[in-house]
Amino acid sequence: MYRSIILSAFLALAFFAFTAVAQQSEVATSSKKVATFTVKGMMCMGCVSKVKKAALSVDGVLDCDVSLKDGVAKVSYDPAKVDEKKILAALQKTEYTVFLGTGDQAATDNAEAPAKPKKKHVCNTSDCCKPKSK
Repeated sequence: MYRSIILSAFLALAFFAFTAVAQQSEVATSSKKVATFTVKGMMCMGCVSKVKKAALSVDGVLDCDVSLKDGVAKVSYDPAKVDEKKILAALQKTEYTVFLGTGDQAATDNAEAPAKPKKKHVCNTSDCCKPKSK
């Protein structure tokens, strides 16, 4: 008899604990947003790493996925802590040209954006970007 009471109490506690975790998970995922940025000038995985590091340095950014092939950074963030403009500002501090959005829409929306002087790109992580010596 005591075993059944203890088992019932254990199952009830387990159910309530599981329900509480599930509710917290739903709240966390519902407040997450994703912004897509066009990143021009990346040449290698070292470039990808710089862009990702710049995005993740912003408080409120949860994750960042950067595609070298597409020249796109998808940034997951908490809109209660940060907005797209702050993330864009952090990405624009890198040596790359960065726009909010992708494709023709990004080019149209940012047509009046001032051109930023670019640094000479030298990658320390790969031979792909290092100047060739003669």
